[in-house]
Amino acid sequence: MPDNNEKEIICQFDFRKPEYFYTKPLYSDHLKIHFLIYKILSIICVIVVIVFILMLIFNPVSTFYSALVIPVLLLAYTVKDRIITPLLVKKGYKKIHAENEDLVTYTFYSDSVNIKSPTLNTTYDYSKAERYMEDSRRLALIFALNRHISVEKSLCTEEQLNFIRNIVPEEKQKKYRKKSSIMLIICILLYCVAIFYIGSSILKIYDINKNTYYLEYPKTTYESFEKCLDNGTVKDVLIIKDEFVEYTYTGHDKDERYYTVCSKNIKKLKTKLDNNDISWKSKDAEYCIKKRS
Repeated sequence: MPDNNEKEIICQFDFRKPEYFYTKPLYSDHLKIHFLIYKILSIICVIVVIVFILMLIFNPVSTFYSALVIPVLLLAYTVKDRIITPLLVKKGYKKIHAENEDLVTYTFYSDSVNIKSPTLNTTYDYSKAERYMEDSRRLALIFALNRHISVEKSLCTEEQLNFIRNIVPEEKQKKYRKKSSIMLIICILLYCVAIFYIGSSILKIYDINKNTYYLEYPKTTYESFEKCLDNGTVKDVLIIKDEFVEYTYTGHDKDERYYTVCSKNIKKLKTKLDNNDISWKSKDAEYCIKKRS
């Protein structure tokens, strides 16, 4: 194989890579809309997950603690992808810039490209190129193992840009477009499912807390409650989810409110209340045995 010095140089670029080369994602034109949808959904997902976690913290519902794992993982991934990674990249760029690692020379030959910087001198064969991506300011050529080069389009002629684009066979480029489109669509669908799942959970938690009935009165035994029924010292009975009974006891100088747990057939109790002509209501709500704050 001939030495690089003996090869014909197609084009060569010497430049300092600007910050956006490192900090701004590079999206192919055909994927811009997909990436925009993905970005919007990921932001919505973060907001929804934060709301979900706050609702669990301030309005705890024990049955939903097991569901906390999924939204927390989604939140961690999205925060890492959207916040932590960009911050680390920016920090890394400052170090690169200080050490002049962003000074680079790309030399394009007919069969390979040489990358030279203060600490790097390597050559990538065009046969290893997998795809190219570009936006309004740069053109990136991606090789195996995610190695890539990025050139400033303003430094290139249209002929040079077309040469770089044509390094990747059209068949490979089409395959990449199809694969990346499918992956992005899957990600978008997953985020939609996640947002729907967490949103439904939020509505469920809200509904549960809205309809939670707080049993704040002293508790009595069911037998004591039945004796009071027989003695005619009970009024204003409230049956909660066919599990609890809240009632007013009139046997003292001042009426007092109590609750008890239904330990017998609820239909029999309702029939007894009707036969004794005692006013009662039924409430289908969640319950929480604790004092109201």
